[in-house]
Amino acid sequence: MKQALSYFKAYHSGYLKPIEYLWVLLYIGLVIFLNYFFSIENRFIDNIQPPIKRVPAFLGLNLIGYFGVLFLLKLFRGKELTLPKSALGYSFLGLLILSFDRSIFPYLLKPILGGLASEDYFFGYKVLYNSYGWVTIFCSLLLLKLLLDKKSENGFYGLQLKRIDFSLYGY
Repeated sequence: MKQALSYFKAYHSGYLKPIEYLWVLLYIGLVIFLNYFFSIENRFIDNIQPPIKRVPAFLGLNLIGYFGVLFLLKLFRGKELTLPKSALGYSFLGLLILSFDRSIFPYLLKPILGGLASEDYFFGYKVLYNSYGWVTIFCSLLLLKLLLDKKSENGFYGLQLKRIDFSLYGY
């Protein structure tokens, strides 16, 4: 454990100064505090109808948190930190996927389970509600694979899906 902690400390000591980490933590804490104190998600965003109109609201909330931290990092590191437009675009796309995940998918469950008895409806609702996040994760990873992996010879994070026999997994 001490070794892992020393690696963690060595990596982060070269990236930002401790006071700068404190500013980032304070910003994140402030965003979370304001969200819960004013109940932005529960009182305002969840009341927007139809659910598709919630996507821009959740996207705005996600953008404030994410790009606020990026702004602080750029402020502290200056020219040392470069932010390519493609990275910003992929970040925006990821935040958009999270916004869809939070605003639309939970409300698709009611029409899917509409004609079931109450016990079956409750069971199906719990199963689908707890598994739709995995669908979002899978779709995001598939999108990363299609967008980024084709450009790399070694595969995205070294994952190569060429020359792999998937038939063994079917048994």
